[in-house]
Amino acid sequence: MMSTGSAWVPQQSGSAAVPRLQRPASPSSPVAYAPQPPYGVSNHTRQSGNQSSRPLPPPVIRAQSNDSEPANAVKPAPLRLPSPEELGLTASKPVFDWTAAHRRLEQLGATCFHIERLASGDYRVTAMFTTGSADRTRRIDAEAASAEQAAQMLLEKADALETR
Repeated sequence: MMSTGSAWVPQQSGSAAVPRLQRPASPSSPVAYAPQPPYGVSNHTRQSGNQSSRPLPPPVIRAQSNDSEPANAVKPAPLRLPSPEELGLTASKPVFDWTAAHRRLEQLGATCFHIERLASGDYRVTAMFTTGSADRTRRIDAEAASAEQAAQMLLEKADALETR
């Protein structure tokens, strides 16, 4: 007797039958499982065959807590986040807009623009501007602790000269 599922199949070997485990014909062949008891019927009840015993009570599933709160419940204080200043952070300084600075230098007639870091750690910004004469240029310098400050000072000097 042979079966296509996993089962003990007796095979004749000599005078006595020897049980041997046969593998399924293919890995995709279906395997039959033992039926499970219905919910609420214990394995003990099913095995003993005593169907007259009382089934287990259905489980209690609570997906929501009670609407009423206990009288002694303490409500937590509202959460308050500290401000950046309380944490020691200060508002950032406005960022110098180099694109706008270059655009303004072109509008003022700058032919070149140079940033130099000095040995003292300060910065010098130099720009050459056109004048009314084709063979002459005007040089404007500004020095400050940062390149942005020096560029801002240079733009202010150039604006002042243009308005004259």
